[in-house]
Amino acid sequence: VMRINGYSVKQVISYVARESAIITVIGIAVGILFGVGFSYVAVHLMENVRVMYNRTPYPPAWLYASLFNIGFTVIIDILSFRKISKVPLTDVGKY
Repeated sequence: VMRINGYSVKQVISYVARESAIITVIGIAVGILFGVGFSYVAVHLMENVRVMYNRTPYPPAWLYASLFNIGFTVIIDILSFRKISKVPLTDVGKY
């Protein structure tokens, strides 16, 4: 739709890249917050008298998960950017 309204391919790609980056950063932050809380509750529920788990968060795991998420986002963005430049303006209704 942006291409039909006169935006260049470069402008559309930069808009999509910014939006993707913002959503990725928000998703990572929210995922870490909810993940820490959920894992604490899950570990607390699984513990009993004979089995005790370590409840301290492991920040390197957050880093690995964040890097994996960023890598996945970059791959998907690269694939979608190729499609943006190939969409003909006459047949945009098919996409």
